Formats: sequence, structure tokens, C-alpha cells
Amino acid sequence: MLKKVGIAMLIAASLGIAANTSKTNKVQKTVKESNQVNTKLNSEDKEAVNTAINFMNEYIEIRDPDELDKWLAKAPITEKFRKEYRRREKYIELSEKALEGKLSPADEKFLKENDDINYDYDALLGSGIMDIREESGFQLKKYDSKSKTVYLKDKYEEEFVVNGTKNYQGGTEITLKLVKQNGKWLIDESK
Repeated sequence: MLKKVGIAMLIAASLGIAANTSKTNKVQKTVKESNQVNTKLNSEDKEAVNTAINFMNEYIEIRDPDELDKWLAKAPITEKFRKEYRRREKYIELSEKALEGKLSPADEKFLKENDDINYDYDALLGSGIMDIREESGFQLKKYDSKSKTVYLKDKYEEEFVVNGTKNYQGGTEITLKLVKQNGKWLIDESK
């Protein structure tokens, strides 16, 4: 529960908005056609790309941690992806507890065994969640039809100056590898 509250606070804070329960986002049940998909792709590749784009755009719209759990249960992901996401999520939760010095020996063992995880604040986007804004939306950057890998980039990008120093925010990129199981495209890996 602490993790869910912590993640919700981080998301709300990083997005610079207050939690608004009156604006409930509905998850789409069908894959909608993205207007950005290259028309040169065959219909199967278009379906794979649209699955990835819709997955990421729905993911970043979820503000309520309880809704995230419901959404993940129905999301187009493989069991392998689901387990990896939960492993990363647990790592983030235990890392937060470690800062408070509240780890059991089993928790310490888990962190030590899973030190390959390099994620902060978000199990899928890592620290990239800090760059996600209301204006954010993932678009196709590139698609590899041989490996069924979709490269997405957030359309939100901004340059700004603080104390005379030029800074950059946004443009978060994510790579999703898909597989087809039982006639449906599913997210199998993310980077």
C-alpha cells in the first residue's frame, strides 16, 4: 500500500497536477488505428505498432495505482512481461523502504539478487516518468519488422533556461518488443 501511495504521489508531483478523481481515464478495449503508423507497413505490422502505441499512451494516462493494477490485468502483455514488471516494481518499493532502514533480511536478499534493475520511480519508464506531462503522448519513432520491436518517443519535448543554463526535458524514448500469441500482439519486453 505504501508503494502505491508513494508512486501515486511521485506521478502526481512529477506531472505537476493535483489528483483529480472526477477525471477517470477509461482504458480502451480495442486497438485503435494510430494516425502515425507508416502506410507502407503490412496490416500485421500495423497491428503490432498500434498495440505498442496504445499500450504506452494508456499507461501514462493512469494516475490511480488501483487502476494500474486493474489495467495491467487486462493489458496486452505476456506473462513474462508481467513478472518482470512486478519484479521491478518490488525492487523500487524495497529501495524506498531501504532509505527508511526498514528492510527484513529477505528484502535485503531480494535487493542484492536483483541489483541489475536500474529503475527509479516507475517500473516501466524508470526515471523517465519525471519527463511525462499532460501534453505527453508516445509516437512511433521506428519499427523493426524482423524483430517486431517498436521504438517510441514522447512527443513532449521542451528546452528551457535556468540561471543561464540551457536544459532539456521530455522526449522520453521506450523500446517495446512484441510477440504474437493466440492471434494477438502482446508486449514481451521493454527497454
